[in-house]
Amino acid sequence: MQSNPPQDRQLHVAVIPDGNGRWARERGLPRSAGHRAGARAVRTLVEAALGRGIATLTIFAFSADNWRRPEGEVDALMRLFEHFLDRESKGCREQGVRINVIGREAAERSTRRGETLLLRIAVDYSARESLENAAVLLAKAGTSAEDPVETAFEAAVAEACHSLPGVPPVDLVIRTSGEKRLSDFLLWESAYAELFFTPVLWPDFRESDLDAALGDYLCRERRFGALPAPEAPTVPAPENSGGSRLHLKDATDVALSIARPAPGRLERRWEEPHLSRPSRPPLS
Repeated sequence: MQSNPPQDRQLHVAVIPDGNGRWARERGLPRSAGHRAGARAVRTLVEAALGRGIATLTIFAFSADNWRRPEGEVDALMRLFEHFLDRESKGCREQGVRINVIGREAAERSTRRGETLLLRIAVDYSARESLENAAVLLAKAGTSAEDPVETAFEAAVAEACHSLPGVPPVDLVIRTSGEKRLSDFLLWESAYAELFFTPVLWPDFRESDLDAALGDYLCRERRFGALPAPEAPTVPAPENSGGSRLHLKDATDVALSIARPAPGRLERRWEEPHLSRPSRPPLS
């Protein structure tokens, strides 16, 4: 089941992939096996996102707090990230997927011409740290009170975490494994995001689970603090459906046409960062 909304209304979906350890424990396997299965689920998610009206996909791979985990597990995760990026970059390039690793700087040159999907992978990422560093950047830049504060701060947040600037706000946050929290993930960008929590453990996440999250999102009315519209658009039942059940494919164009209050913000193009980012210790 796929959908093709207008190009200027495509979604930004953020995913917190939780449950690798529990998935492995239930099968009597080491945690590293769960992480490897989780990496395969990332590939499934990226392939499913293509053609489903998703322009930006951000995945929370490793938080700044995850350094508290056992050294052996952290080392294995770092090797898995490196292997995954090296192995998948060619396929991403061929499918027009651009990779942007946020949190720490990383090599992204091989996919920089991708225009089909922006895949952002958060490694050693902390939203609170990004906000703190953004404030420092603005202070050092001597931002004037007459400058548009929100626009300047958005650019500073992007620069602080090595994100491409001009990425639209998050529309939908998906978290797996039944946990119901954001865990210091994209706090600024997700201010008005819809939240979807599923009990599915991350390694078991499939295209049908993504469709379930998108279908739930498309049924919601996003008002951004305003009053509901006097007349909501109606979605006709698909022919031969035998009822009026809302289908993802048939509802997409209508739902995405009211998804955002300021479409002009989506017209910005991904550009290379231009502010000087604070120095951070290298990964080792």
